[in-house]
Amino acid sequence: MEHLPEQTDFSEFVQPLIKNCDQKVKNKLTWLIWLAVIGGGAWGLIYSHQANVREQRAAEIRQQQTDASIAALALKYNAVTNWESSLPDRGGAQPFSFEVLRALYGSNQQAVLIKCNVNDIFLNTDDTNNVKFIVSLSSADTTNNLSLELQCSPVQAATFASTNQISSFAAVFKCQDAKRLSGDNEGFLVKGELLEAIQLPEHFVSEDESSQQTEPDAPQ
Repeated sequence: MEHLPEQTDFSEFVQPLIKNCDQKVKNKLTWLIWLAVIGGGAWGLIYSHQANVREQRAAEIRQQQTDASIAALALKYNAVTNWESSLPDRGGAQPFSFEVLRALYGSNQQAVLIKCNVNDIFLNTDDTNNVKFIVSLSSADTTNNLSLELQCSPVQAATFASTNQISSFAAVFKCQDAKRLSGDNEGFLVKGELLEAIQLPEHFVSEDESSQQTEPDAPQ
């Protein structure tokens, strides 16, 4: 009877090859994972940088638009924006009240533009019993602090009333009187007439939201 040839066991040869292939596959997978992680991190950095660039550019455009609006308001009334340049140099001391009045009033009651914040809105009765709206403002861009009390129309009062007290405005007014407040660094109380005011965008708080303005009723 013929003897069949014994079958050769190839497992001892195949298994090392399989293990070797598995190790190569694992190495490739590891490299692919690391490349994905590095690539994802790099993309995240690029995206974040691009987002910051876009936001910075948008902020610059908003600032340019704001500056253009302020310049147009000043041009409309031929308003002075650098009234403090006419004050005398007192070596850091406050100017006198008549000097502030003269600088604000000019040669013929000039219009003055300042950036300001709203403090209050109240009613005042004059000598003829006419009730008028008065808006109280604080200067935001002057070396000498100004507390302004400006007569305004009901519509203008409604514009201020529709905002909050952290809102900023560019206001054009004509000065009628200026007196130093009590204290060395309290600034000056300025009274006059409001010509026009525009609300400035609150770039670092929130974007301006359009709100319906309601006109306050004056007492009869």
